[in-house]
Amino acid sequence: MATLPAPYPPHPRPGPENPTPVGNTQRVGGRDSILGVGDEARLRLVLFTALERGGYRIFSAPSGVAALEVWREHKDQIQLLLTDMVMPHGMNGRELASRLTADKPGLKVIYCSGYIANHAGHDLALTEGVNFLQQPFNLQALTQTVRDNLHHATLAANI
Repeated sequence: MATLPAPYPPHPRPGPENPTPVGNTQRVGGRDSILGVGDEARLRLVLFTALERGGYRIFSAPSGVAALEVWREHKDQIQLLLTDMVMPHGMNGRELASRLTADKPGLKVIYCSGYIANHAGHDLALTEGVNFLQQPFNLQALTQTVRDNLHHATLAANI
């Protein structure tokens, strides 16, 4: 039986071995939680650590099937799904998003892929920087796309 991932572990505290990061370290996430799904462990570590440092709470899963387990436990806390399009173990990112948005219609979704956007099919509109990130992408593009998705959702809810 697989161990369910907890929210991504906090980054190390600043000190001699872990100096305070330089640059834009503004925490903007606050109360927002993200379910991040991708099969590459190192990539998940880098991306989700950057988002965690930005103030977001991260729930991580290595596959669509594992993400469903995390979802059952934490769906009321999750506002955004960040998923790779192509994953092993019988469920791709599109299928995962379809299942989760059926369960929670207001859920925001951002897809990531090393394949071209039109690989997803003609009935799924993917727009770079809006609901799609073409790999490789930089951490600034990731955090900006996440921020835009969550911020616009908040604005729309307040109108």
